[in-house]
Amino acid sequence: MKFAFHIGTEKTGSSYLQALCALGREELSQNGIWFARGSVYDERCMATGQISAGNGRGLAQCVRLQRWDLVKRQLNTVIDEAQHRGCETVLFSSEWLLSVFAERALLEPFIALVQELGSEKTRFLLVLRDPVEQFLSLYKHRAKRGMGGDVAAWAQAGYRLPQELAGFREALHGFDAELAVRKYGRESGALDELFFRQWLDIDPPDAVVPATVNPSLTLSELELVRLLAERRPSLAIPLYDRLLAMDQKRKVQGRELDAYARAIAERAVAAYRDEWAEWNELLPAPEQLLVPQAEGELTAEPCEIAFSKTQMEALMGFLAESVEPRFLGKLFWTAKIRPFLAGVKRRILPGTRL
Repeated sequence: MKFAFHIGTEKTGSSYLQALCALGREELSQNGIWFARGSVYDERCMATGQISAGNGRGLAQCVRLQRWDLVKRQLNTVIDEAQHRGCETVLFSSEWLLSVFAERALLEPFIALVQELGSEKTRFLLVLRDPVEQFLSLYKHRAKRGMGGDVAAWAQAGYRLPQELAGFREALHGFDAELAVRKYGRESGALDELFFRQWLDIDPPDAVVPATVNPSLTLSELELVRLLAERRPSLAIPLYDRLLAMDQKRKVQGRELDAYARAIAERAVAAYRDEWAEWNELLPAPEQLLVPQAEGELTAEPCEIAFSKTQMEALMGFLAESVEPRFLGKLFWTAKIRPFLAGVKRRILPGTRL
């Protein structure tokens, strides 16, 4: 049995690939690859094209806790499923695995366990993206709940990707494992080509992902959500959802704030130039990462954020709706009752999500 692990990184199309694998699971199995099943929640997300942790969330959690008995049980289960279908490769895909495998104290016993179970070769796929663009995309994703502070604060306390990459690179050193490193591309079909034809050596499944994943707000909108979250945390997500539903063409991007955020990103990325150079050594020549060299003084944060008339109308509509009984009842269910019931369900049925 062979094991293949796609471990991210974030904001490189992982959710799309996981959805395609889940929807094309039977077709993959006909090509000798068993895409192990994830949790009920993640399977539902993958089937509908939403953001998910892929099929490796549970595996990553057990490795993190060093519950090697549970890890072995999970791997034995998927090996049995794969052999039952005549498959010779088990495929896991989850961005959760990168932070786990960035610790040699976790990666070393994991690889030893995989080998104990008869694996001929452990394969890893890591997909990278130009670091500045990835930084900004990561920040937008993290900031959608209004948490993590502004972009400068997040650069200091929340930007962990370079450290995780360094940890994984160092942890993997010396092991008889195969690491493929590729660069993310936005072109139509680029991910399918990279992941299926070039890494797995099969044609992509004939499946259609039903939704677009990982949309984001403008930086000005995210700043508004952050300021609201400081005062009324329960309103942050409803406002985020309202702004997300708007037509992107009717929004103002806010050039000054965008330029400031990019300057922050360039400085944060440039601080790890040596690490990016290590990964450029592993990437094919045409796929080298663009790494800036931040110089000069950073300008002060802009004191203005930009909104179009359409955005302001949406905001006024949200404020008017937020005092209506129906909205308040829904908010109470979402912020209080549903989390309580989910906690009860997790205690009664561990491993489930409401």
